[in-house]
Amino acid sequence: MSKISFYVPAKAMLFGEYGVLYLGKAIALTFYQHSFHIDIQLQPTQSSGKVIVKSLFFKENPLEFNLTDNLNSSDNRDLCFFKNLLHPWNQHLKNKNLYIEIKNSFNPDLGFGSSSALIAGISKGLWQLLFNDIEFLDNEQFWSSVRESLNRIQGSGSCYDVAVQLAASQEDIPTVKTQLWLFQNRHESSIPIIKNITLSDRIENYGFFIKTSVYSDTSNILKCFHSQEKKKEFAAQHALLADKFIEDSSLLHTISLMKQSLKIAQKQELIPKNILNLNKLLDKLNDLQIPYKTMGAGHGDCLWVLYDRHKFIKEFAIPDSDIPFAFNTNGQAK
Repeated sequence: MSKISFYVPAKAMLFGEYGVLYLGKAIALTFYQHSFHIDIQLQPTQSSGKVIVKSLFFKENPLEFNLTDNLNSSDNRDLCFFKNLLHPWNQHLKNKNLYIEIKNSFNPDLGFGSSSALIAGISKGLWQLLFNDIEFLDNEQFWSSVRESLNRIQGSGSCYDVAVQLAASQEDIPTVKTQLWLFQNRHESSIPIIKNITLSDRIENYGFFIKTSVYSDTSNILKCFHSQEKKKEFAAQHALLADKFIEDSSLLHTISLMKQSLKIAQKQELIPKNILNLNKLLDKLNDLQIPYKTMGAGHGDCLWVLYDRHKFIKEFAIPDSDIPFAFNTNGQAK
C-alpha cells in the first residue's frame, strides 16, 4: 500500500479579486493558523476500486462510493464533490482502492478555501503516489487535471486558491506559517504563475481578518452586471490595485489601496445594506477612520482591517473568535 500525508493551509485574497478572472494579477496569502491535514493511501485490488473518505468535516462519515457509480447532487452533495474532483484521475485509479482521511480541517464559513484545500491536497497526493514525481507546479498534465476538477465542481474559476495552497502545502506545519503570493493565469497554458513576494514593512503591522458571518458568492455577484463591459471594467479596477501593491506594499500605500478598493465596492453596490450587524460594524469602522477592505466576492466572508488586534477586541467588545486570523500571530512572511 502506498501512502502520503501532508498539510494544506488556509488562503485569502488581499488584492486582485475579479481581475484575476481576466488574467490579472492577484495578491494572496496562505497561513497555517487554519489548515487541512490529509492522509491518502492507494491499495491495488482485483475489483473496479472504491473510494473511502473519513472525516468529521462531512455530515456522513465515512463517505464511500465506487468510481463507476452514477451520482448527482440530489444523491449526496459531498459524494458528488469527490466524484467530480477525482474524475480526471479515473483512468489511473482503475483496480485501486483510494483511502482519504482528513485529520484536521477548518470552518468553510470563513471563506479561507476549504473546498480548494481538498482539491489541492488530493490532487497533489494522487500525483505523487501515481507518478512518484514531486515536481508538479510546472507540469501541464497536472494542472490540466486540477482545472478539470475545479470546473466540474464549481463550473469556472481562476484557480488562484488551489494554486497558492498547493505551493504552500508541506509534509509538516512549517516554522514560517504565513506566506504572500503573486498569482496570475497565462494566455495559452494551464500552468499559472505563482511567486513568493515580500512585504515592505513588518508583517505584524498589517492587521487582521474579522468575520462578517455573511456568505458571499462570486458567481452571484457577477450576475449583477448586465454587460461584459461592466464586468471587465470592475475587474480592471481591482487588477490595477494588485499591480500597485506589487510596486509598493508599504503600510501607508496599502492603506491608500484599501480605501480605493472600498470605493470600488461601494460604487458597484456590492456591500449588503440590509444586514444590521455587518452595517453597524462598517459604520463604526468608518466613524473611527480605521482602514479596512472587503475581501473576495463583494463584501467577502471576512474583512481585512488594519488596526491593533487587541485594541480592536477591547474597543469593539467582540470575542477573540471573531478574528480568525491576525498577521502578528503567524510568524514572519517570506
